[in-house]
Amino acid sequence: MRAKSHILLSMLPVVIAFKEGYLPNDIQFMITAGIGTFIGSILPDVDEPNSYIGQKLIFVSEPLKFFGIGHRTYTHSLIFPLIIALLGILNPLFFFIAFGAFMHIMEDFITNSGVPLFYPFSEKKFGIRLFDTGSFLEFLFVFLMFLGGAVVFL
Repeated sequence: MRAKSHILLSMLPVVIAFKEGYLPNDIQFMITAGIGTFIGSILPDVDEPNSYIGQKLIFVSEPLKFFGIGHRTYTHSLIFPLIIALLGILNPLFFFIAFGAFMHIMEDFITNSGVPLFYPFSEKKFGIRLFDTGSFLEFLFVFLMFLGGAVVFL
């Protein structure tokens, strides 16, 4: 998926959770949740120098590429958000970064490329393969999910 799709789809459940009262109605907590989820929603693509975050963090993405870390490997494994979540013991921001990263992986799970959920233990890619990244079907899917989320606010 494209960065904008990841951001919209990852933020949607957090916004709904605040709206429905599942998360505390505290401005500092809301800011932490928003920033963390935003970062996490694009962070797994840091291993791709041509991605939105890869271009912003070229000093990370290029060395990863240089050392042979391919796109949709370590950062698209379930281990990635798990490690980040463990850092949540130190700061709750990391829980939301982990949530955003997990959402990113699940969003890529529905693309035709799939994701290696158990990398580096297995390179097998899993997914339900609904559409290609950047396709009209991706746009339509994100639009319909966003529209469905908007219904919660009516």
